[in-house]
Amino acid sequence: MRIYRYEFHSSQECPTLPAGSYCAKNSILHTDFCQRQRAVCENWGVARLSHPDPVYRPWTYYTYEASMEADVYVLDTGINLGHEEFRGRASWCYTAEHALWADMGFRDPNGDNNGHGTHVAGIAIGKVYGVAKHARVVSIKVLNHAGWGFLWDVISGMVAGVTRILEVGRRAVVNMSFGSSERIELLDWFVDYVVTECNIPIVTSAGNKDEEACHRSPAAAGGLAAAAITVAAADRDDYMAKFSNYGTCVDVLAPGKCIRSAFHKCTKTYRTLDGTSASAAFVSGIIARRLAVDPSANVTYLKQVVAETAAAGKIIIPPYKDSTPNLLVQADCQAVEHLNGIDG
Repeated sequence: MRIYRYEFHSSQECPTLPAGSYCAKNSILHTDFCQRQRAVCENWGVARLSHPDPVYRPWTYYTYEASMEADVYVLDTGINLGHEEFRGRASWCYTAEHALWADMGFRDPNGDNNGHGTHVAGIAIGKVYGVAKHARVVSIKVLNHAGWGFLWDVISGMVAGVTRILEVGRRAVVNMSFGSSERIELLDWFVDYVVTECNIPIVTSAGNKDEEACHRSPAAAGGLAAAAITVAAADRDDYMAKFSNYGTCVDVLAPGKCIRSAFHKCTKTYRTLDGTSASAAFVSGIIARRLAVDPSANVTYLKQVVAETAAAGKIIIPPYKDSTPNLLVQADCQAVEHLNGIDG
C-alpha cells in the first residue's frame, strides 16, 4: 500500500477535494484495444451513429457545422499531435511520472509511442474518421508505450485535467478508454466526484474481457445508478461484440469492431482496431458535439440524453449478457448529411 495526498484547486465550479490521505494498492490499468489484421472498414462506425437501423454503402452520417467550443480530454498513451486528422486542434496538457520515465527512450516521451491514444482521439474528433470534427482534443498521458500505467498516474492525470478544464473555462468531456483487472473503489470514487461535483462528464470503456463491467474500474463507475457513462461494443452486423464486457454498469453500446482511425507512426498513418476503447471514444465525440451546441448542459442531462436518444432493442445480445441495456448510441441529426464518412 502507498499513501498519497491530492487536492483540487478550490473553485466555484468544483469544490476542493476533501482533505486527507488516500490509501490504496497502486494497481495497474491497461488499454482496451485488441489489434486485428483485417481489411479496412472505412467509416461504418460514425455512419451507424446517424442511423437506428443497419446501414450499408454508401454510408452517410450527420454532423454539426459547429464551433470548436468544446474539448475532449483523452487520458491515454498520449496523442500524435501532428497527425493530419487533427489539423491543429490537438494539444498536450500533462504526462504522468511513470509514463514519462518509461518512454524516455523515445524521441518524444510526452507523445504517443503506442498508438492507442491517437486512435481514440481520432475517433472522438478526427476530421475524416471522427465524430466531433470541429472540437479540440487535449492529451493527458497516463499510460506508457506498452499501454499500461499505475493507478496514481491516472489519478494525477485526472487532477491535472480537471485543473486545466476549470482554468480554461471551456466545457469538456473526459475519455478514459482503459481499465483494471479488478475493482478499484478509490478510482471509481474519484470519477464520481469529478462528474458530480465538478460537472465534467466522464466516458469509460466497458472492457474487452467478456466479463461483468462492474468487476473493473473505472467501468464500474457507470450504469444507471452511477455518474460516469460506460460504453460496451457492438459490431456492424448489430451483434454485441464477443469480447465486450457487459452488465448493469454499462450505459450504452457503440461501434467497437473494425474501427479505422489515426495512428501514431507518422502524420498520415491509420489503423483498423477492435475494442471498447473505440466505443467510448464515439460517445465522447457525441458529448463534445452536444456541449458545443449547448455549453450549459449539465452532466445529469448529458447522461440522460445519451440514453434517451439511443436506438433501443437493435443489438443482438447473448442471454448471459442480457443485463446490458440494449441501447445503441445515436448522434442527434440536426445537421448536414455527408457521404462516405468524409467531411471536407
